Amino acid sequence: MINVFNIAICDDEVRCVGNLEKIVSSFFDKNNIAVNIEKYYDGTQMLKEEKHFDLIFMDIEMQDSNGISVGMEIRKTDNYVPIVYITSYADYSRRAYKVHAFDFITKPLSIEAVTQTLKDVIKYFNFKNDAKNVELFTGNGVEIQPLDEVIYFILLEKRRVQVNTSKKIYVVKENLSDIYSKIQNDGFYQTNRSCIVNLRHVQSIRKDDGVIMDNGEWLPLATKKQKDFLNKLSQILRS
Repeated sequence: MINVFNIAICDDEVRCVGNLEKIVSSFFDKNNIAVNIEKYYDGTQMLKEEKHFDLIFMDIEMQDSNGISVGMEIRKTDNYVPIVYITSYADYSRRAYKVHAFDFITKPLSIEAVTQTLKDVIKYFNFKNDAKNVELFTGNGVEIQPLDEVIYFILLEKRRVQVNTSKKIYVVKENLSDIYSKIQNDGFYQTNRSCIVNLRHVQSIRKDDGVIMDNGEWLPLATKKQKDFLNKLSQILRS
């Protein structure tokens, strides 16, 4: 677990920022977790300071900036920080898939809604700290691969699968279906018959086209799997 949680609250409504700060501070105090909260009333100002945060609460519609656009700028340098959007509207969820929104909280804020989101964030960080490995069989023996480093698996030919990770690319001698049976409960999804992606490395979704991973690569997504894929992606962001 992080020693001190660095949290940003970005909203042009002063009262909303103050209320949210009180709820967040109370939650961390009750759970004996150190927290540092930075307040912003304009998304562009937060971007200019170039600070690293472990969690960001951000309004979608601000007077001088748009939360979705600010989120897309954040994702250029940080693919993993949970972004929780504060909104008065209920129809932004699909747009926010572009930035991997962790959650949405509607105004007026309730203690229950914010507290549940914070509990989900703590679970998310605990999951990251408990990252799993998988055994993969190569021509030279067994590769112990940390799953959080895997971006995707792609079939080259029968019993030859390429593994693309954040550190290297290599080939294993296994069936794609056998690999999927070992990892499908750990945040992976088979987007078509030849590709398995790590949902936590999905950067954005192209309608009727495919997905963009956080290394910039495009991968196919079968049309019949799009709805299920979106559901699984939403679930993994809240796990």
